[in-house]
Amino acid sequence: LKETRNSRGMEIPPEDTLIRETLDRLILESIQLQKGLRVGIRISDAQLTTAIQNIAPQNRMTIEQLNDIIVEMKNAFSEEGTDDSE
Repeated sequence: LKETRNSRGMEIPPEDTLIRETLDRLILESIQLQKGLRVGIRISDAQLTTAIQNIAPQNRMTIEQLNDIIVEMKNAFSEEGTDDSE
């Protein structure tokens, strides 16, 4: 994540802030998904595309940059959850 942001000339917050914000977002996303599943909320591909098209410029990114960061965050989160000691 840091490498991607650096290569794009984006400012990187302090690591503890970045970790806290990332965890906050992941927790919020998980809660929202759980609530949505409970009440049967579904969105169309078109609605998702529109949301992504709005979120990227709000964060001064292209859609591709936003996608790259999301993938990296997902991968970093997945790696942190892996326990190789077993």
